[in-house]
Amino acid sequence: MILKLIRPLAVIDLETTGLDTDADRIVELAILEVDARGKRMPHRWLVNPGVPIPREATQTHGISDRDVKGQPKFRVIAQKVACILRGRDVMGFNIERFDLPLLLREFERARHPFSLRGRKVIDALAICLVERSRKLEEAVEFYCGRVHEGAHGAVADTVACWDLLQAQLRRYPHLPRTVGDLHEVLRPGGPLFLDSGRRFRWEAERAVFTFGKYVGVAVSKVAERHSSYLEWMVDHDFAYDTLAIVKAALRGKYPKRKRMR
Repeated sequence: MILKLIRPLAVIDLETTGLDTDADRIVELAILEVDARGKRMPHRWLVNPGVPIPREATQTHGISDRDVKGQPKFRVIAQKVACILRGRDVMGFNIERFDLPLLLREFERARHPFSLRGRKVIDALAICLVERSRKLEEAVEFYCGRVHEGAHGAVADTVACWDLLQAQLRRYPHLPRTVGDLHEVLRPGGPLFLDSGRRFRWEAERAVFTFGKYVGVAVSKVAERHSSYLEWMVDHDFAYDTLAIVKAALRGKYPKRKRMR
């Protein structure tokens, strides 16, 4: 393996009733355990969310109310899931903004204690945002040179995410090779990203956008030529540290590059 594991890693993927990490529920959960020698052990559960699955969600992942009828609710499997994750660092694709918050909410709803304290987290999407912004299936095709069969199937997505990370590390030798160092470099607010929402990243010593119509464009350039876009951001629900960067840019003050460790 290119990535050096000191302790086992759990690759997580969820299929859900929607995109609201507070209110929506899990309908499929997959965990791919990877040990220090690269041995993989997949786990997968269909989960009865206890609420109707919207048609739009079924069209995305193919799981309907009929599929989850008779399946256990999350509270029934919560202890087993927690046991599998015990002592493991975690990774996924967009895991920090979606999978982990929703999973933690499900544990809370099930009244089962679970914490990320002491764990390293790797989000493969973060590497895509540094090098090129992509969806999982697009990233797999670009980095791994293959079509991602079974997209939006939780098990297939965990395997694809693990393969994606290995391919990314092969392509970008400047990235760290350990889970701990990757966690530090890619974490929100770390050396590559300016803010917890990862709306800004560093590129050629400049702070640039990672989203929207100005993706890849320097914050200073947008502030000087398209300040109305920054004013629009101020009036919308972005992370507090994202808005701090925006408000400073409107005053003509721009972030300074942090040194990578």
